[in-house]
Amino acid sequence: MDLPPTTDERLRLALEAAGIGLWDFDAESGQHYWSPRGRLLLDLDPDAPVDFEALLQRVHPAERERVRAALDAAMVPCGNGQFDRDFRIVTGDGRTRWLRANGRAAFRDGVFARMTGTLVDITPQRDATERLRINDERLRTALAASPISLATQDRDLRYTWLHNPLTFQPEELLGRTDLEVMDAEDGEILTLIRADVLRSGVGRREIIRIRRGGHVVFCDLVVEPIRDEEDNITGLTTAAVDITDRVRSETALSAHADRLHALNRAALVINSTITLDELIQTATEQALLVGGAEAATTQLTVDGRTLEVRAGAATSTRERIRAALTTRENEHLGYIELAGKIESEFRGDDEALLVQLAQMLSVAIENRRLTERTQAAARARDEMVAIVSHDLRNPLTAIQTSIQLLELDAKLSADARQYLGFAKQAASRMRRLVADLLDVSKIEAGMLSIQRRPVDVAALLRDAATEFRDVAATRNITFTTYEPPTGATLNADPDRLLQVFSNLIGNALKFTPEGGSVKVEARLDAGHTRLCISDSGKGVAPEERDRIFDRYWQSGRNDRQEGAGLGLAIARGIIEAHGGTIHVEDAEPAPGAMFVISLPV
Repeated sequence: MDLPPTTDERLRLALEAAGIGLWDFDAESGQHYWSPRGRLLLDLDPDAPVDFEALLQRVHPAERERVRAALDAAMVPCGNGQFDRDFRIVTGDGRTRWLRANGRAAFRDGVFARMTGTLVDITPQRDATERLRINDERLRTALAASPISLATQDRDLRYTWLHNPLTFQPEELLGRTDLEVMDAEDGEILTLIRADVLRSGVGRREIIRIRRGGHVVFCDLVVEPIRDEEDNITGLTTAAVDITDRVRSETALSAHADRLHALNRAALVINSTITLDELIQTATEQALLVGGAEAATTQLTVDGRTLEVRAGAATSTRERIRAALTTRENEHLGYIELAGKIESEFRGDDEALLVQLAQMLSVAIENRRLTERTQAAARARDEMVAIVSHDLRNPLTAIQTSIQLLELDAKLSADARQYLGFAKQAASRMRRLVADLLDVSKIEAGMLSIQRRPVDVAALLRDAATEFRDVAATRNITFTTYEPPTGATLNADPDRLLQVFSNLIGNALKFTPEGGSVKVEARLDAGHTRLCISDSGKGVAPEERDRIFDRYWQSGRNDRQEGAGLGLAIARGIIEAHGGTIHVEDAEPAPGAMFVISLPV
């Protein structure tokens, strides 16, 4: 159908190009006109006749009656003659499309005569609006369940919008600045942060404090600029999260860590003391520091005497905490007390800390008492050994001299000479035992005398081996020595080293069965001289190797339990006095034991 003569062809083409459909209804002639774009939007056949009923059949059933009512209302003379409606239609393939219809009615002599209008597809806008609505709903739901506080401010830093403000109500902040409503210091800090974001255009994140009426809130604050389409900053948006619990936990954790460090330092200082008096004095001073108190008192009763030590300033405060000092058997020893907490009051963690300090002090006291008793027993033992050893020397010398004189008597019977031989051997063993006891005492006291001089290692081995070759031959034991390269020397005490070698070679022969073998070897190894004495006996069990060098300890391979168990302890003391080491390992080939000595060249 051709356009009515009053329709501008150029306007029609422009509207078609813009995707806008035209429609017209002439009430006097009953004619309906729909432009091609209008028919396309309604999903109508290009040539099919169209009227308002055909249009209404395309409208979604849920909106059909509302559209009909709006059309009828526009045609009533007493109305405003406007038809403006957004509605859905259902296309032939079942899809839904949103359209916007805008029409204007014309009346002649108070009677509806004509309505002309436009039709536009607004599906994309409606979809976008729906997506925005859904997103807004999701955001509102998320914000309702979130502890985040949100706000916007204009360039004058006045609040324009708020969600879940911290410590304030929205009406207290809207239209006002931080300086007008907050604590002066807090408001100034917030203003400086926000002014910097306005100036620089760069967002900031800070941990801030907000105080109000004695209530303190710590916030994780993020401030970002709001920009318009031309990238001009028009205001600020702020997000804040209440992290008060986290800050308090971190502060408490840090304080607890500081207390533990202080307690560890106190432990180091306390355990470095020597006497019991120093221990109590030091512990009292450390309690004063660790507990942050004005005064500290420690009272202790041990071994029949009472000690009381005070530290800090005298105080009349009644605020005191006390922890008991006890033994491992829960015997009461005394107490340690703190008075007057500096800048605050004592709390549960102060009491717990004092209990830990008291437990530490109780253990230190017990250890110090045990150490003192052990040292006293060791001194008494060493004094006894020295006295006994010294007192035995003279009688032993007299016995040995008497035996030698009796042996000169040619008239002695064979039996008498045999008995004198037994007595002579017993006296020699007793002299060696006395000498060993004295050596052990000197080693433990750090007073073993070492007379160093250049020593030829090969000659030293030959001297040590000579003493035992006859013994080895008597028991059919193969006794072999391997000397180091010519010229190998040590800066050592030859007599003491000979004492060690004699002990180790004698032990090797003692624990080697008849027909076995004993080997003595020396070689240079990376700046050290390595000496090995090995045998083909039954060896030393792995669990015994750490204890075999302890004094008075007998190895399980010594079935006869001969000797006092001092030889290896003395050997280790002599070697360590030379700056060397000694240990035992399996001989190669097994079975057997190999004692290895390493001495610096």
